[in-house]
Amino acid sequence: MTDLYVTEDTEVEELLEFVRERTENPLVEYTSSGKKTVWNYSSHDVVTDELDLGAKRCSKFVIPFQVTSTWGMIFTLLPEEIRSAENLIWHQNDQTYYAYNQFYKEMPGEQREEFRTNLAKVIQDE
Repeated sequence: MTDLYVTEDTEVEELLEFVRERTENPLVEYTSSGKKTVWNYSSHDVVTDELDLGAKRCSKFVIPFQVTSTWGMIFTLLPEEIRSAENLIWHQNDQTYYAYNQFYKEMPGEQREEFRTNLAKVIQDE
């Protein structure tokens, strides 16, 4: 699978190809706690032996891209199903995954839009 190394020379088409490839090819693993689907947008391979430990509560996960500004752009491109998946984060010290709540799915679209509109008003008033 293609990796994406973001530099000052990275072009939008490279980002789009990376997202397309990673979205079309999720990792599907069957663990003792059930089927796990992982969309991995990081540049690291998924440690499949640790999926069952850190990912018990859900079946769909997304591993975010490690460059925050790039992940923000990637997130806006993803379909709803992936945006709503739990975040799966690797903890180097423990050598295991932890699943984190995806707040996106807990906030209705109307509430997100209202909040965004209110923030826009704040910066317009400056």
